[in-house]
Amino acid sequence: MKEKKSEKKGATVLRFERRLRHPPEKVWRALTDDSEIEAWFPTASERVKTVTEYDPPRVLAYTWGDQMLRWELRPAEGGGSVLVFTTTKASATLARAA
Repeated sequence: MKEKKSEKKGATVLRFERRLRHPPEKVWRALTDDSEIEAWFPTASERVKTVTEYDPPRVLAYTWGDQMLRWELRPAEGGGSVLVFTTTKASATLARAA
């Protein structure tokens, strides 16, 4: 498990990398199938999303409210998959929320 917080052009960027035991195809379904999403991310349908990048089964990126969410997926050595999740939010928005 790797985590990193950084600043980029006035925005806060959080990056999480996780190794999962599930194959990439199963993880991709969990990221893209509405019924799967609702099982782990119940507020997914409450915000309007605009897809900004879609490269199945490797990359999915979209805006979610005032954030940019990016999911990167690759096979892991020895089985399973590696999921990298990055969220970017304007620092001014974070300051208002604090």
